[in-house]
Amino acid sequence: MTSLQTARQYDAQGDPVRAIEWYERALNEGPCLVDLFIDLAMVYFICTDFGYASAKRLPQELAASAYRRAQETLSRAEATHGSSAEILFWRKYFEFIVLGAGEFKQEATRLAQQGTLVPYVHLYSRFASDKFSDEARLLMQSVSGVHTAKARYIRSVLGQAE
Repeated sequence: MTSLQTARQYDAQGDPVRAIEWYERALNEGPCLVDLFIDLAMVYFICTDFGYASAKRLPQELAASAYRRAQETLSRAEATHGSSAEILFWRKYFEFIVLGAGEFKQEATRLAQQGTLVPYVHLYSRFASDKFSDEARLLMQSVSGVHTAKARYIRSVLGQAE
């Protein structure tokens, strides 16, 4: 089994410590798709949630560094693959959720118009859900049957908004 396969297995099992370890290994082994960086950033992101960190009994140093590591991982993705609408969205979203940064509806809308559905996790759950329901449904379909932290998070947020 490859490092990436092992990482995805631990991610699917909800084991963030081992998922992080193996995602990092996969990144260090060679060329990686942008999705690998985003999946790792999402694992770090969910570790910023106090309730999640407590329930998973995460090491204090992981919980304390999770936000920084999520942002660093997105920066690594940009350095490797260039900037993309999805990377920019997650960067702003992490700042909004973790740091309480200002609302970014216009930017999320602009990013969604660049061909990625992920901004609808924010747009649908925060604003005029009827207006964005078709896109949110497509986003939900795109993560159906996917077992990464990113997919679970999207299903969780969009499921709560319904």
